[in-house]
Amino acid sequence: MGLFVPFGGSWCQEATVNEFRIPFPVVAINESAKLARSGGTGLVRAHIDALLTAFFPSSTIPEILKVKLSSLEVEHRTKGPRPVREADVVRALNAFADRIGAPEYAKTSLGQFRYVRVSLLLPFPEVIAGGLLRRERLPTGPEGLPPEMSPAETALVVAVLIQRKLIDETYQVTSAEWRAWMRDPRSRRPRLTQPAPPTLRGFEESERAAAIRKSITEYAARLGPWELHQEMERFVAEVYNAW
Repeated sequence: MGLFVPFGGSWCQEATVNEFRIPFPVVAINESAKLARSGGTGLVRAHIDALLTAFFPSSTIPEILKVKLSSLEVEHRTKGPRPVREADVVRALNAFADRIGAPEYAKTSLGQFRYVRVSLLLPFPEVIAGGLLRRERLPTGPEGLPPEMSPAETALVVAVLIQRKLIDETYQVTSAEWRAWMRDPRSRRPRLTQPAPPTLRGFEESERAAAIRKSITEYAARLGPWELHQEMERFVAEVYNAW
C-alpha cells in the first residue's frame, strides 16, 4: 500500500514501500491544480487522479468516485463557488466511523481537521484555500484559512487525515486527548521522528492503528460489491453536504 506522509514535520520526497521507491508527487498535484483552473473537464479529471493516486493505490479507487469528484470540481469552478464546509466534513467522517464500529480515537474534530489542513498549506499552495498563499493574500479565519474548501481540496485533506489516522500516533487520539495536546504540547504522545526519506518496510503499527484498520477491514468484509458502492455514495454525499 502506498503511504505518503510527513515525517519529523516535513514532507517526504520519496518512500520505500515493499521494496519499491516511490516519489511523492507534490509537484504533480500542484501543477495539475494550476492547469485545472480553466475548469476544463479533462484537466480537472487529471488533477483529481493525481490527488487520489498520491495516497491510495489506483486499483483501489472506484472509477465512479473519480467521476463524481471531477464533476463536483468542474461545477465549483465553472458555475460559481459552492464550497464545502469543514464542519460538514468532520460530521461525515465521524458518522462513517460510527457506522463501521471504529474506536473513538478514529474520529476527528474540527480542531484536528483544521490542524491537518493548515499543515498542507506550504506543500500544496496551489490546492489549499484556492491558492491564497500563491497569490500572496492573507487568508482569513482564526488559524489563517477560511472554513470553506473546494471539492478537490476537501478530497486532499480527507486523504491526508485518513493516512495520518492509520500510521501516526499523534492523530490516533480522541477529541479530548487532542484538545489536551493543543493546550499543552508537552502532553503529546510519542510519534515517529524518522528523517525523510523514510523506510516504511518493517513499520511497526501501533495498537490503535491496528484497531482502526481492523474495524475498516471487517466492515468492508461484511458488505457485498453493491453495498460497498452504496456506502461510498453515502459517504461522498455526506462529505459534500452543501451540494
